[in-house]
This record gives sequence, structure tokens and C-alpha cells, in this order.
Amino acid sequence: MSEDFLNSILKSKSDSVDEKIKKLSMVLDKIMEVAIKSIGGIQTQVQYFESLLYNIQLKLTDLESKIELIENKPDLTIRSLQKPVSEEKLSPKIQKSKPITIKPKPRPVSAPVNPRMALQSELKNLFSKMKKPE
Repeated sequence: MSEDFLNSILKSKSDSVDEKIKKLSMVLDKIMEVAIKSIGGIQTQVQYFESLLYNIQLKLTDLESKIELIENKPDLTIRSLQKPVSEEKLSPKIQKSKPITIKPKPRPVSAPVNPRMALQSELKNLFSKMKKPE
């Protein structure tokens, strides 16, 4: 667009004043048209964002009212008018005795393993298998 403007100015040097005014008015019309279109686009975007903000505000006030309702709800715990019952009245009397305990099985006792001896026995078994003809 700037190139068009520059070209029209360069061509209009030899034109009369009326021609120059007409060309400049055409350029100004184009500039105004672009400005109006961009302003219109900006206005539609602003309206869109305003509607989004309005919807967000509605949702926020709805959430705030729900939170307030939850906070202001009365405590719904059930309270009995009777006296509390003790454990002794609920369960039959059992003579107190020693608690039953289950003793764990003792771990199997294994002889300490010497790694060197274990390796030697494994090698002996391996070599004996290799020597035996099948």
C-alpha cells in the first residue's frame, strides 16, 4: 500500500492541482476505509471479550453463592437425647484373662555358608557331570 502511495505521488508531480487533490483524496479514502474496517474488527473483538467476561462473572457469582450455601449449612450431626452407653453395658461381662498370642514359627537354622566352599562344591559337581559319559 505504501508503494502504491509513493507511485501515485511520483506520477502526480506533472499533474494539475485538481488531479493531485483527486489522487490524494482517493488515498485518504483508502486509508479511512482500512481504519474503519480495523476499528470495526477491534470493536467486535472487544464485544466478544466483554461477553466472555460477563459469562465468567456470572459463573463466579454462581460459585460464590454455592460456596456460601455450603458454608452456611447447619451441622447435620445426629445428636441423641439419651445418655451415652458405656462399653460395659454393650458387651457381656467376660472374665479378663491373658490375651491369646500366636507365637511365630522359629526361623529355620541354617549353617553359615562359606562362599568359597559353595563355589568349590558347585565346580566339583559340574566337572563330575562333564567327566561322566552319557
